[in-house]
Amino acid sequence: MQKNKIHKTTENLLAYFDLSGEVFDENLVEFINKNDWESVQLQGLSNEFYQKFVATENILEPQFTIFMKASTNTASWLSDALINNIRPEKIKILFELGCLPIKVTTIQLLVDKDVQVGSTRIDKYFKQLVADKNIPLSKALLLNVLQAPDKHNKLILSRNLSLLTRDEIYEQLHQLHDDDSDKLLKVMEHARGFTSLKLNKTDSNNNLLTWMKKKSVIKDLEVVGQSKLRVKK
Repeated sequence: MQKNKIHKTTENLLAYFDLSGEVFDENLVEFINKNDWESVQLQGLSNEFYQKFVATENILEPQFTIFMKASTNTASWLSDALINNIRPEKIKILFELGCLPIKVTTIQLLVDKDVQVGSTRIDKYFKQLVADKNIPLSKALLLNVLQAPDKHNKLILSRNLSLLTRDEIYEQLHQLHDDDSDKLLKVMEHARGFTSLKLNKTDSNNNLLTWMKKKSVIKDLEVVGQSKLRVKK
């Protein structure tokens, strides 16, 4: 293995892994890192192999990606405890390859580790979980969540206002394209007659107007009737 005299096969990887007492030693790590595995049929690697593979810090990311693309039945061996102890860059790879299920603990892990994932797997179910479980987000994750239109976007935005600047909040409201969001934009602009505008009494509108009050954009807000909100200049 040190002289690169053995073939790049799963059989040889497993043979060395077994003979070494199921340890990813320096020789095995170097053998994986220095070879191109793109054209190798990586099939039949054991759950025990993959558990130690994921936990090994020094596996390079290109090789890590290739091996994980070939993995199957990850739910049976990829535990939350194992994922919690690996670097954000590798969590990103696992998430974007679909190795991590979309669930509360996964989303919380992305937030806690500030994993810079793309928006590919942030679907309606992902957003529904964030909204239903009131999961605070990181800024990067929030911006990805808000990229595609969805009925949960406004509520998620309104719960994470502290992450954004005033201009960023204005831009996000501009992208929502609903009647109340247009009214909120007019409030932020102090457009003529903005104090006479009535908004639906929803959590998202209340959160946004409360934020405006804290930022001295408005003096106060009040409930009109039982279902409307109105601002005070």
